[in-house]
Amino acid sequence: MVFVLGDTSYSECCVDEIAAQHVNADVVVHIGNACLNPVVHSPVIYLFGEGKLDLDLCVKSFTEQIPDTRSHVVIVAETPFQVYVEPLKGRLAEYVNILTTVPFLSSFTGQDPSAPSETIMPATLTSSISTTHTQVSAIPHRAHPQLQTDLPSYILFQLGIPPPPAQLHLSTLFSRP
Repeated sequence: MVFVLGDTSYSECCVDEIAAQHVNADVVVHIGNACLNPVVHSPVIYLFGEGKLDLDLCVKSFTEQIPDTRSHVVIVAETPFQVYVEPLKGRLAEYVNILTTVPFLSSFTGQDPSAPSETIMPATLTSSISTTHTQVSAIPHRAHPQLQTDLPSYILFQLGIPPPPAQLHLSTLFSRP
């Protein structure tokens, strides 16, 4: 039996595991953006889709907002825009202190934080990430390379619009351009 849940009691980015429990679901298929908050009662299959992004406009916005090519910048993408992170970094090669992030699932499994994580990668991404990412992260549900300085010294460049609680939390972690 299949149930389609059209809305949640939470934000659209959250997996509605409560509704899934009410119908004794064996698995939840979450379609669209996901905040990746831990889900403990049901297995989840994520279908993020691929957001549309004008990479030229994104590069222009980045360089206007962050003109100093030595600035420490973290690029965080909402899940439908994750596919654009590495191409954006490639277009900003003159910026020597860009840190990219990738979503990870290990917070769902109860694994030891030092254990390797399952990284979420878009199905359309054909090349592997060239940077080693670590699971231990100050950025919620994201893995990233070792920080070069303290996190508040970094500027956040966000691809997509996070849900308000996530946006508020991220805004407290980073400096302003």
